[in-house]
Amino acid sequence: MYPPFRLSSRHPTASGREIRPTAATEEIRIPPRWNSLGHERGEPFAVGRDLYYMGTLFMSFLVLRPAFSLTLSDLIFAASVIAVIVEAVITGHRLNSYFPPLLVAGVVIFAAGAVLSSALSLYVEDSFLVLGRFVYLVVVWLWLGSVVLRTQRHLLNAVALWMVSCAICGAAAIGQLTQPDLIPGTLPIIGRMTGLTGHPNDLGGLTATAAVPALMMTTLRGSPRGLRMLAYISVALILAGLFLSGSVSGFVAALSAVAMWLILVRVPVRQLMAALGFTGLIATIIAIKFQLSPIQRLPITTADALDPGSTFFGRLTSDQLAWQRILDNPFVGVGLDANSQAVVAGTYIHNMLLAVWVEAGLLGMVGIVVIISQILIVGIKLMRSVVDPQVRFAFVSLVAASVGFLVLGLADPILYQRYAWMAPALLFAACAQRRMPEGERPSSSQRNPVWAESSAILR
Repeated sequence: MYPPFRLSSRHPTASGREIRPTAATEEIRIPPRWNSLGHERGEPFAVGRDLYYMGTLFMSFLVLRPAFSLTLSDLIFAASVIAVIVEAVITGHRLNSYFPPLLVAGVVIFAAGAVLSSALSLYVEDSFLVLGRFVYLVVVWLWLGSVVLRTQRHLLNAVALWMVSCAICGAAAIGQLTQPDLIPGTLPIIGRMTGLTGHPNDLGGLTATAAVPALMMTTLRGSPRGLRMLAYISVALILAGLFLSGSVSGFVAALSAVAMWLILVRVPVRQLMAALGFTGLIATIIAIKFQLSPIQRLPITTADALDPGSTFFGRLTSDQLAWQRILDNPFVGVGLDANSQAVVAGTYIHNMLLAVWVEAGLLGMVGIVVIISQILIVGIKLMRSVVDPQVRFAFVSLVAASVGFLVLGLADPILYQRYAWMAPALLFAACAQRRMPEGERPSSSQRNPVWAESSAILR
């Protein structure tokens, strides 16, 4: 059955004559025309949504910076924002979004501390540019997802493209094993692959945050065989990228997210064993081919404090220096740019929360804690709002990925990286869908995901 097409109270015909709907004409079912991305032509914000999909696909391509030191995905997402605003102005489509008061409060508090600290920093312009990027990510970009991802299918499309993007980055890391200069602009660092990111820690963080959503895509009931196979291959490549990055913090974050997901949901045993089989195969291949996996790096990173390869003790030292700077002036930071942090604090701080306190002062620290609290509150509410196990698979995977982002942030400064905010962005988009006014919700056929047999997902 096709979705209904409802006539308004005054609907012009082809000849220009207006008619009023009667009982016979009030609901007319017409065949939809589907494009390649799985949504109906004529849906609101279709151009902006397609650009959002494209930006998600190129999210892991951090070495591609066509202009102004911005990544390709940055430019595409900016084009998506412009397309959405232009369409809203021309057509009058409502910009459905979800901005809980606690999130707004957190951003305002953080911005207040950041502005005060940036004005007194050594590199004022650079610090304000970082602040602009943060506000763009947490306000504009999260808003964009809640506007364009209007249906269940849109949300799952975004998750799938995120998964594929990280898988491509993992495949690039595998290519670096045999040809280190395969990717222009980046090289392996001390035996650790970078993929398309430019740094092993970014490869580890990117793959760690996407691991659980990718695993979730392998467990969806009723998905086509080809999509299921794509999910399994993507999981394999993502885990390969995680191992090849040699990132211990990324490995710990991924384990934390996977453990949380498995505890909170009941994954079918057959699908879980299949995913674990892929994991075992990847671990075996890497053990034979690769010499510096996260497991092998663990004793190196926790070695003697005098060993230059002991990053664990190096980061503890940077945390101690951060605390010393905080005690000296807890209220005003040194500025958000890395140069001010290194000059004034004496080191680059890897702990996300301590780094924010040093950079933006006490207000910045409080603002970030408020924002993180809102993300967790949104995730918990979503998980508690549904009973269907398939829906929980999807929501819990995004919450687990968000927790992985927080765990990773304790050892890596990823606060201003887009990939770190992908899971929270999808959580807020899911909330916006559920809060959409009844009259603006798409028809039931549009709410179904790309496969019809799994119609309960994310409803």
